[in-house]
Amino acid sequence: MAFFSKLFNKTSLPQNALFAPCQGRVVPLSQVPDPTFAEGMLGDGVAIIPSCGKIYAPCDGKVDTMFETGHAVSLVSDSGAEVLIHVGLETVSLNGGPFKVHCSSGDKVKKGKLL
Repeated sequence: MAFFSKLFNKTSLPQNALFAPCQGRVVPLSQVPDPTFAEGMLGDGVAIIPSCGKIYAPCDGKVDTMFETGHAVSLVSDSGAEVLIHVGLETVSLNGGPFKVHCSSGDKVKKGKLL
């Protein structure tokens, strides 16, 4: 999960560093087959083709919104960054079936906590 760990040593991590929320292959958002993401309508970021089925907090912060269906979560990091983690495409229609939620809106989380 420590995606950025090779870029920074422990003493030089920037305060606002975000870590990968899951293991997998990173691809540009422009390669996501959904214009909302590919055209950056929700902001800058990356897509990760996951190699496991768990999503972790990429930073210390607060869960702003845990979507009822479990397909997405928005966080506000302790440094003020707003982070949206959206799992899959067209996953709203699954009504939460494949997702198990481990936190709630308003929870404080530490980097690496299972979401």
